[in-house]
Amino acid sequence: DRMIVAPHELEELKTSIRSSGMRLPIEVVALDGGRYGLISGWRRVTVLRQLQAEEPGHWPTISALLRPRAEAGPTYAAMVEENELRSQLTPYERGRIAVVAATQGAFVGTEAAVDAIFAAASKAKRSKIRSFALVYEELGDLLAFPTDLSERNGLRLAAALRQGLSAALRAALETGRGV
Repeated sequence: DRMIVAPHELEELKTSIRSSGMRLPIEVVALDGGRYGLISGWRRVTVLRQLQAEEPGHWPTISALLRPRAEAGPTYAAMVEENELRSQLTPYERGRIAVVAATQGAFVGTEAAVDAIFAAASKAKRSKIRSFALVYEELGDLLAFPTDLSERNGLRLAAALRQGLSAALRAALETGRGV
């Protein structure tokens, strides 16, 4: 869900895991081809990778709960709700998580993901999340600092995408002229 975390938060978690071990498992959903999609636990996975690099062989595995695809939707919603309370997600991150959840099969599509994950949000807020989901789908691979995208500018980009300007925006981003 979150794309950027303050380094001091990761250091605090690393200290905790070093002293007490991993207390909670991550949650994953099985994907095609023997792969897994992460539902919750990104910070734990990130810290464990750092610990593995610092102390090879000492942190060989991570406990995980395998969620059936049918259960993944409510799990995504709970994870987002928890993180909204703990740390405000950016509009871009909200849209991104809806697309990722739908892509991993937790929902039939992005619309359903937005409606379920952000059920408590107002209709207007869900509309904004859908706009940022569109920005993520169409331009996410080219945006250098997507979490810095203001709500106003993200909505402007979504409007331009809906008007058929995807190719022009992608070309501008690919050449480094920006948008």
